[in-house]
Amino acid sequence: MGGGSGPLSDLVIIDCTMALAGPFGSAILADLGADVIKVEPPTGDMSRPSPPTPPDFIHPAQGKAGVDGGCDFGGYFGSINRNKRSISLDLKDEADRETFLRLCEQADAVLENMRAGVMDRLGLSYETIRERNPRIVYAALRGSAIRGPARAPTPTGPPSTSWPRRWAASPTSTAPRATAGPEGATPGAPPSATCFPGR
Repeated sequence: MGGGSGPLSDLVIIDCTMALAGPFGSAILADLGADVIKVEPPTGDMSRPSPPTPPDFIHPAQGKAGVDGGCDFGGYFGSINRNKRSISLDLKDEADRETFLRLCEQADAVLENMRAGVMDRLGLSYETIRERNPRIVYAALRGSAIRGPARAPTPTGPPSTSWPRRWAASPTSTAPRATAGPEGATPGAPPSATCFPGR
């Protein structure tokens, strides 16, 4: 994998993010040379049809670009998914989950921004991926912090439901590192940052 140039050209990133924050962050990693592999559902990323779209646009659910028509993404998708490769996987399908885990075996990091607990329910938790690749860095970005009773870890619930908005776990850490700032932080204040040592 890889072959790009730049300071991150020796890194492989599996990108399971949609919307803006995750794809934008992984696009910067790709700009710096990382081999970013975007994992999309069979219907394509939700932002593919976002305008502006070219005159030859064909929606991914209606055909395959280059086979049935022209371009299968609009300007917004292109702006936040530049320099990435893409693979379509149904993570609810056992064979596709195995393909995902094989990709993770060769990767340096996994980025995801699904709702808290979704990757756990799919059988693709940090712990599961770490069994296949002990050096993996797993990073999650949540649209909002989890509040109330769900924030406390429970013996029956997935551990990610108790994590703050942004966290990462790596082989050099003993627990997920919160990067959403301290408890009681002023709403709207910039988040604190957490860095992990290189591999």
